[in-house]
Amino acid sequence: MADQLLYELSSSVQLDSEPFIRKDVVYVNDMNNGSYGQTNQLQFDLSSIANSGQWASFSEAYLEIPLVMVLSGEDASATVDATNSSFVAGLKGGFHHLIDSMSVQLNNTTIIQQTRLNNIHAQFRFLSQASKQDVELNGPTNFIIPDSVDSWKYDTLNGSQNNDAIPVLGTVNVGVTGTVFNEGLYTRNKITSFNIGATGGRGAELITDTSKNSSIAKTWTNKVATNARAWYIMAQIRLKDLHPYFSTVPLMKNSYYKIYLNLNQASCSFTTNGTSYTISPNSINVLGGGTMPFMLTNPSIGSTGMGLADGKVYTISLSVKNSYLQTQASLATNGQISSARIYIACYIMDPAKESQYLQANGREKEIKYSDIYQYNYSFTAGSPYNQLVSNGISKLKSVLVVPFFDRVSGSTGCAGVIPYQSPLTSEPATTSPLIGSLQTEYNVQISGINAYQTNIKYGYEHYLQ
Repeated sequence: MADQLLYELSSSVQLDSEPFIRKDVVYVNDMNNGSYGQTNQLQFDLSSIANSGQWASFSEAYLEIPLVMVLSGEDASATVDATNSSFVAGLKGGFHHLIDSMSVQLNNTTIIQQTRLNNIHAQFRFLSQASKQDVELNGPTNFIIPDSVDSWKYDTLNGSQNNDAIPVLGTVNVGVTGTVFNEGLYTRNKITSFNIGATGGRGAELITDTSKNSSIAKTWTNKVATNARAWYIMAQIRLKDLHPYFSTVPLMKNSYYKIYLNLNQASCSFTTNGTSYTISPNSINVLGGGTMPFMLTNPSIGSTGMGLADGKVYTISLSVKNSYLQTQASLATNGQISSARIYIACYIMDPAKESQYLQANGREKEIKYSDIYQYNYSFTAGSPYNQLVSNGISKLKSVLVVPFFDRVSGSTGCAGVIPYQSPLTSEPATTSPLIGSLQTEYNVQISGINAYQTNIKYGYEHYLQ
């Protein structure tokens, strides 16, 4: 029996069923030469990929962007504690919030048009399509760690706020005391600001030996001066998370892409005031008018507990590679890589498999994907609205309405700031928490015909749908 098996194994023909001979993950630097402050844009020319003779998989492509977030005091007395200031600020829920809009050219023809606030639709698409396992596995890599509503509040000074990131005792329900904080922000801050020596739940609760800080695997680094701190963060963004085209595109060869990405770089100033921050009026600056990519953590344990001096003015900024929005020469540059990159998986296909692939798909293939258009409207609170969105869109497939509170009136705090440009709240990674009673009798007309037979009331009826 053993001899017969040996004979059959020796006589069998071994077939190579692998479709690819080789896989290379190559990167291309952007064309900015390390300068991002003036253009506020990343530009990628992928002619080297087109001329490589390999099959490029853009559905696997991702961006790697070196970020620097800098916190600085107005003078030497506005000190920054090296340990406890690690949680002063954190990023909003998703690295894709660094990108306001994008346009893509294929063989010198524009296939994706620039659409402002693209990151809001990208957030909805990921959270509505991803499973719980997707969020758990890919969320930390892409920084899409959903915010919770436990710390959400609203006042007439700063508007919407959801920035409690340090677990402290509070009232979680009538007569019930527990920890009240934004779990998503807390988790994201632990990823970018992990510090064993920090107090109040900001370090690793089960590790107390501060000498082990250098032994922890990180994709970020921190650097601290007397009155300043910098976070150096490596952001990774999958192209398919930015636009649905990259989820549907097949393997391509000899295809010449150009990609342009407009950034959300921002800064703001604030004054420490005990257990709160006072935003300096007119200090919020989002280049290009997009969305705020970072959040200030609510100092619920006090300014000094957060590692800052009380009653002092500080400025914080987030930008690519260098700190263009404030002067801190010793902390200004993220030295992890010299410029932003795009990584693309390129394959050499087995000749027989390549022939089969071309015969099955032809040398030209139709790619179907959704284009996205975005419009902003403001309405008076408590009043019905009826808005013509557009009279020139064909082949409409879906309508997404993302509600946000209006700007806070006045001349102090976050006055005049839309919530998604505020450093105190989770928008645009979330909507403003508008309850169902504020959005009733909703319908959409397409060519004069209602999309819904009866108006949507956003209650149990909507839940059933």
